Amino acid sequence: MATNIYSTLKSAEKFFEKCDYSSCIKLLNTIKKSFPNHSRTNELLGYIAGNSGDIDLAIQYLEISTANTDCSPESLYYLGTLYLQKKLCSPAIICFKSSLSIAGNFFEG
Repeated sequence: MATNIYSTLKSAEKFFEKCDYSSCIKLLNTIKKSFPNHSRTNELLGYIAGNSGDIDLAIQYLEISTANTDCSPESLYYLGTLYLQKKLCSPAIICFKSSLSIAGNFFEG
């Protein structure tokens, strides 16, 4: 089962990189049915929602993603930027600090 999730996620990431969001979402929703809190799945759904202009939905997905210990520093950073757009400074700072503590210094951070 884990191999199937891994291959499905890799396929979704390829669609994401090509900006084929509808194909990506279909695959991610397949993963989400069995693993609703999967970090990378929710991260990608958050990016897609944010790129589509739905900040509130993007925040919802990224909050699920970043609640996991295996979340990426980029997901924390992006969640922080979305919080700033909503004028939520304290949670944004927490996200930025967490992002930097995971990844160290990186360009966006």
